[in-house]
Amino acid sequence: LDGKCNSDRPVGLINIGFRTLEYTYFDKNFRYNDSLSGTLEYGNSTILKIISDRLMTQGIVKTINEIDTSDDYEDMKKEVYELASERIVQSIEEIWINANSEMKLYASGGTTLNLSLDNKFEVLADSQLATAKGLYMLSRMEG
Repeated sequence: LDGKCNSDRPVGLINIGFRTLEYTYFDKNFRYNDSLSGTLEYGNSTILKIISDRLMTQGIVKTINEIDTSDDYEDMKKEVYELASERIVQSIEEIWINANSEMKLYASGGTTLNLSLDNKFEVLADSQLATAKGLYMLSRMEG
């Protein structure tokens, strides 16, 4: 890309997967900043485990995969995903202290479809496939 993007401000990307949240920071002119990039052990499995634990206190035993694919616990899922949204935003704001108006923020990953990040992050279209598409595009550029 030769620095031909984000010339006006830094860009932050988060990808929320099943087990982890990866965050990547690019300074102006698409310069990767390793010290502001990393991984948090927080993903969809963490969120679903909270629901599983709540159900367990009610005497209901369900695996996180059963909860993930079930429509039976939508109210609980909505509440827990809302709390997770707040936690994710707070965690990122602690890492990227300029995460307000100084940066452009993007989010991807299937879990983002259940979160409320739109007020802080632009959730990428086709969020579930964003990483795969990005890797494919890079492989085509280099190959």
